[in-house]
Amino acid sequence: MKNKTILGKDFNFMNERWRFSPIKDLQKVDFSDDSKVISNSINRPHIDGAINIKVHNGEIINKNSIPKDIDVKKYSREQLSSIEDLGKYINTLKNAKYYFEEKNALDTKYFIIITTKENKVIKKPIHLCYEQKSKKETARIIFNCKKNSQLTVIESYINSIENSYKNSVIEYNLGQNCHLDHYCIQNGNNENWLFYTYGVIQGKNSTFNSNILSLSGFRNVNEIHCDLTEEGAQAEISGLYISDKKSHRDIHTKIVHSHPKTYSSETFKGILTDESSGIFNGIVVVEKNAQMINSQQINRNLLLSKNARIKSNPQLEIYADDVKCTHGSTIGQIDDDALFYMRSRGISEVDAMKILVKGFAGEIIDKIKIKAIIEYAETKIENIVGNNK
Repeated sequence: MKNKTILGKDFNFMNERWRFSPIKDLQKVDFSDDSKVISNSINRPHIDGAINIKVHNGEIINKNSIPKDIDVKKYSREQLSSIEDLGKYINTLKNAKYYFEEKNALDTKYFIIITTKENKVIKKPIHLCYEQKSKKETARIIFNCKKNSQLTVIESYINSIENSYKNSVIEYNLGQNCHLDHYCIQNGNNENWLFYTYGVIQGKNSTFNSNILSLSGFRNVNEIHCDLTEEGAQAEISGLYISDKKSHRDIHTKIVHSHPKTYSSETFKGILTDESSGIFNGIVVVEKNAQMINSQQINRNLLLSKNARIKSNPQLEIYADDVKCTHGSTIGQIDDDALFYMRSRGISEVDAMKILVKGFAGEIIDKIKIKAIIEYAETKIENIVGNNK
């Protein structure tokens, strides 16, 4: 069977991050070339006025539609050595040591570097549209956001190809006073594998607001690394993961406060049903001498069936003494009293469940600033409740 060694000999299943993950099953999968679309019913949200950039297997297909004030360059592996100061572009994950990021660096054919101009406010959202066309694909995109720039980046992953593999890495270098709103929307089928990694390095007084919506797919593995390297940097990272049937969600986050007077907030919520599973591993690191830090980390999970399961492991690693850091985790089911109350008011059980589940997800949905994404996520939530047995 092909690709049985896709993980490599150095991959350690007993590492704490992977101990409860079905990741080892990847070794058993044969990603052959005979692509087969099993469904065309997966649609991406339509974002009015967005700059749509189509990405197929790491290449941008519609370059002519990109405005001139956004500089886009493509480099092959052989051309990388010609880039001046290459390290400043692809150093966001150099200390992370993420296996699938390193595998992406070895496998991907092209590195796309998107650069914004200083003092430039890009009003239209940049929508990176990934639609899988073959069994095995990679992509790597680096955003170099110059000083005082502002932008919104949306990534949407659509995969209707059975038994397929996607490894995508995106990196953000935020200069002084940059502001970036980021959304990642993940949709797949009952047999696809998605490995998604992003890294962020934040300069002085920069703000990074990220929201990951892992809404469908068989195996979605997310690895997030954020480094607040200069005073005043702020990161707010949120996410909602939905899992049904026998699907699985991995969320691994690491936020590093490497400079004094930086702020981070992290909130992830999971909705799981049927025989699905999930893992949340989140760690906040406050390095030595990084004083006057404020950091919050929360993971909450709602189980809609007795066979759904989740492992939650929020962590703090603090080497400074003048800090304010909190973390917490909850795993629970629908409140029977609340459900009974709504049923007694004439609301059907399904509608009552939808109201309660949407209320649970509301803290994440309220952080979304784009109406089309809100409606898209709420529809997915209603479907998961409607299909719950």
